[in-house]
Order: sequence, then C-alpha cells, then structure tokens
Amino acid sequence: METLSCDCLVVGAGPAGLAAALGIRLLAPELSVWVLEKGSRVGAHILAGAMVDPSLLDTALPDWRNRPSCPVGPAVIGETLHHLTPNHAFPLPIPRIWSPSGHLLLPNPGAFCRWLAAWVEEAGGVILPKTTAMALQYQGERVVGVRTGDFGRDRHGQPGPRFQPGFDIQARITLLAEGCRGFLTTRHLQRFPHLNGRGEPTHSLGFREVWQLPEAGQPGRIRHTVGWPLTGLAHGGGFLYQLDTHRVALGLVVALDYRSANLFPFGLFEAWKHHPLLRQRLQGGRRLSYGARTIQAGGFSSLPRCVSDGVLLLGDAAGLLDTARLQGIAPALSSGTLAAPLVVAACRNDDTSASGPLGQFADSLANSETGQRLRAVRNVRPGFRAGLLPGLLNAALEAVSGGAVPWTLRLRQNDAARLHPLSEPAFTPVADQRTDSLVFSGLRYREEQPSPVSYVGGGATERTGQRYGFPERLYCPAAVFRSEEPGTEPRIQPRQCLHCRSCAIKDPLGHLLWQPPEGGDGPDYAL
Repeated sequence: METLSCDCLVVGAGPAGLAAALGIRLLAPELSVWVLEKGSRVGAHILAGAMVDPSLLDTALPDWRNRPSCPVGPAVIGETLHHLTPNHAFPLPIPRIWSPSGHLLLPNPGAFCRWLAAWVEEAGGVILPKTTAMALQYQGERVVGVRTGDFGRDRHGQPGPRFQPGFDIQARITLLAEGCRGFLTTRHLQRFPHLNGRGEPTHSLGFREVWQLPEAGQPGRIRHTVGWPLTGLAHGGGFLYQLDTHRVALGLVVALDYRSANLFPFGLFEAWKHHPLLRQRLQGGRRLSYGARTIQAGGFSSLPRCVSDGVLLLGDAAGLLDTARLQGIAPALSSGTLAAPLVVAACRNDDTSASGPLGQFADSLANSETGQRLRAVRNVRPGFRAGLLPGLLNAALEAVSGGAVPWTLRLRQNDAARLHPLSEPAFTPVADQRTDSLVFSGLRYREEQPSPVSYVGGGATERTGQRYGFPERLYCPAAVFRSEEPGTEPRIQPRQCLHCRSCAIKDPLGHLLWQPPEGGDGPDYAL
C-alpha cells in the first residue's frame, strides 16, 4: 500500500476544515496542508439553512470582503416567528439578543465552500476531492494519519476489474472536520470514551428545499415557525428564507430524541409545507432542490474534548452549533481560525501532543466570541426535553439573563435510547414521496460497490422489528429502507443514501452500520 505524507491533514472540506487549512497556510507557508473531501467536488455534501453573522465572518476571515465574488446573499431585513396550529399562525416575540437582523444569507452553502477552497489553493493548500478517509492510523494512542478508501470493489467487497487500493497518509497533525456524526470522529470517541462530553449528545434531522416562486418577495425576509405539525411529537421548527426576488430556501428541523417509533419526519415536513402560512407563499412555485442532513444539537454541555495526541476536532464534528439560532457555519469557521495558530505552533515546536500548543484550543474557544455565545445558550436545547411551553419559557429566561443563570442543564439519554417500543401496529406511509424528491438531490453512485448501509447481527434485527417495527423505514429521509410487507426486514436501497447518518443515530439496538461509500459518490447539492 502506498504511503504519502504531509504536515497537516484536514478531513472534510467544509467551513471548519477550509478555514483551518487557509489559516495554517497563511501563517506558515512552509507547512504542507492537504484537505480530503469525500464528495465529487467541494461543497457537494454541504447542506445548511443558512445564515452567517458578518461580525463572526470578519473575525474568522478578516480579508473576505476584499476577495472577489464571495457568494453571500442579502442581509436579513426582517424576521417573523409564528406558532402554528393546523389552520392558524400566531405571531410570537423574538428576543432581541437572538435576532438575526443584519446577518447574511448564504443562498448556496456549497458555493461558499468552493469559494473558500479556491482561496486555500491560492495559498498553497492541496485539496483532494473524491477521497474518503476510512480509518485513523494510530501509534499507541497518538493519531498519525489516515487510510483512504478503495475504488472499484464490487457489491460483495471483492476487487473488481478497475480496482484501485486506497493509500495511507501520514501527518504530524490530523484535523477532523467531517461534520455531524463524522465517521472517523465517532470511532475516535468510541475508542477513547473519556473524551466525550459530560452531557449526552442529541441530534436533529433537517430537511431543506429551494423553490422558484412566481410571486416576487423581498430578499432578506425570513420566517420561522414552531408548533404544528410537531406539537406533542417532537421538538423542532421550520424556516423560510427569501434568498432573492423569486427564490426561497425552506425547511423543517425535527429533533431525533422523539419517543414514537411510528413518527415519520418526512411526512411532517410535507404536512408543514401545506400549512396555510406556507401554502400561500409556495403557490405556483417549482421545487429546485431537496436534501436532508443531521445536526448535532447538544450544545455546550455535550461538547467532547476536542484535542488528543496528534488530532483536533473542529466544527460540527465537535458539535459547535449555536443551538438558539441554529447556526453552525460561523462557529465552524471560527473553530478553524482558532485552531490554525495552535497547529502552526505545534508543528514548529515539534510537539503535537494534547499537552503542547494544541492543548490551548479549549481555552481559545471558550474565550472567543463564538465560545461565549455557545455558553450563553447552553440551556436552550436541553430545556425543550420538557415540552414546547416549558422550553419556550426556559429560552426566554436564558435570553433575559444572557445565559448567566448559575446552572447547566445536561441531557442524560441519547436519541436512540429515547425511542419507545411500539404499542400499536407499525405505521407504513400510504403516499411516500421521498424517492421522487431524490431527483432534486443530484445523487450518483457507481452501481457495483459495497452498500454504505448494512445490518449487523440478525438477532438485533429481529428484535428491532418485533419491538419497534423497523423505525429506519420512517426516519430515513431518503427511503433507503423499504419493506415489501409490513413486519418484514427492510430491503436496503443503498443508491438512495444522502449521507445524513440518521440511521447511525436513531437505531435503538445498534444493528445498523453506516460508512462512507466510494469517494465521489452520494448527493451533489447544487443549491
């Protein structure tokens, strides 16, 4: 097997990884920096709302305003928040401290990453698309690089006629910026449980579509909703952002700590779009894109220890999400920028241990504006475990106090453990439009390759069917799991996978295995 080497290896060409790569190259041009991206191109797997606070953007990328063609959209000029019932919408106040007024919309988060990637390459960084990191390489407890995935295996895992083996990349420092529930990050934290946060992590599943509308709107106007159709079923809410005169981004975020094994998140998303408040705006429109991804929403108390010998966790891989504003791009950029000088110091001092310069990352993050914001909203998401009304009251208290309350709420159960066994027959959708929606996701897979999703342990599979009715049939946003008859083990349709990782999060008995497919395969989100 071929072995290559570099000084700094970044896994994931999202905002966090690219900001780190750029910062390292600008501070230390003598250091080689490689960025691995499993998508067919930078930004192919990036999905977000998305908004970004320009003040945090100024901090993370001080020269961004002088760069040509930065793909930011209009500034937010007005926001509404409504509590929905099946047929009505009641306005709610928005705490001024959390108001996004003046924030910038990102009409195409993937294009923003490609813009940032061009800056990285201009600074001398190397970006390798279609390259999947499949395993961390260790010497004792120290991470010393990664092993990449093979190309050209058949569906049984055997080398095919065009087989190309992966290769090892040795690196002095490896930065994991894989996004939510990253494949390598998850295994690293399982190998070293003491690195996990004091609170259990929790996640949400976010659906996002872009629509072209005949009726003009005012760019920068945004709407948020809470309540129906999630009332009494799950925490979450919806959004609709006016990206330009005739295009909107809209979506629903459904917390994955729900109890009912019969919950159908995609069905809730479709119902939400037909609420009078949304239906009126979407009248006569045309859908341009569809996608879904998970969000690590545990917040401050769920953050793992981001540093261990030879490795650093960044962005969504570390759970750096502003849970009150549901914004992750700015914290991700900030984490990469904060990491860059520490990585440079570690390499120059030839000390990449957790007790060296890298060990300052936690303090740097805590003292930064991003860290202070995360701490100030630390109790918002845990408060909603008690229900919508207690959650809103708790959020109001956090807003009024600026997060200065003397306690920290922590989650004690992960999302899979929250699922209740069925007390009624397993639900099967009558009109399931998930497969039709995938046409708008840019999916591509080579037919003859191992499935990225598989069942392990027949006993666990049988028990999941008996006790929970195979809930993966419902929570998967891409209908990867489809039963021919009620109660039978689902047939896996691997070429539909959107890489959201919800199956790795919500599976109640741990019998589902997700791993990245061949490099370059999966969705390609164009918008």
